Amino acid sequence: MTAIDARGELTAVQANVSAVRRFWDGFNDHDLAIWDEVCAATFVNHDPGLPTPDADLTTIKHTIGALLSAFPDLRSTEDELIIRG
Repeated sequence: MTAIDARGELTAVQANVSAVRRFWDGFNDHDLAIWDEVCAATFVNHDPGLPTPDADLTTIKHTIGALLSAFPDLRSTEDELIIRG
């Protein structure tokens, strides 16, 4: 979903929605290089369920890459994406 405002510009909210969807596309396509495009340099993944609970982007890409290698059929699906502008 990409919405364009009356001036033909992508709104900040729509840009964020697109970035989130692109992030998960990278996960599902096993192309974690996409995360470099959509994550800030200061990205930190806070997930106590992973072996690297407070991982920077490089570390989480390594961790998730190993997970995807071990479970190549692993996919993420979006039931709802809730945004507030």
